[in-house]
Amino acid sequence: MSKVSESQMDKTVDAIRHMSLEELKWIQEEIVMRRSSLSRQSMREIAVGDTVQFTNKRGVNVSGTVEKKAIKYVTVDTGMGRWKVPASMLTIV
Repeated sequence: MSKVSESQMDKTVDAIRHMSLEELKWIQEEIVMRRSSLSRQSMREIAVGDTVQFTNKRGVNVSGTVEKKAIKYVTVDTGMGRWKVPASMLTIV
C-alpha cells in the first residue's frame, strides 16, 4: 500500500483550498470511486470464517469471526453479538 508523505498532503490540501466548485465536484467523484475500489478490494481479501478486527463508534477494538459477506457489509460475530461492518473498516487478524 502506498503512503502519501506529509508534504504531499499539505500541497494537496493547499490546492483544494484554491479550487473552484467544478474542480471540487470532480475531486469528490474521484474520491467516491476510490473508496468504492478500496471497499471491493477489502471484500475480495476477506473470507467467511476469517478472524477480523475493527474499531467501533466508541473507539474500542472489537474482534470476531466473519459470518456472512454481502455487497457492502460483512457480518461479524463477536461472541457477544453480531455487527454489520463495512469491509473497508475490517483488518484480518
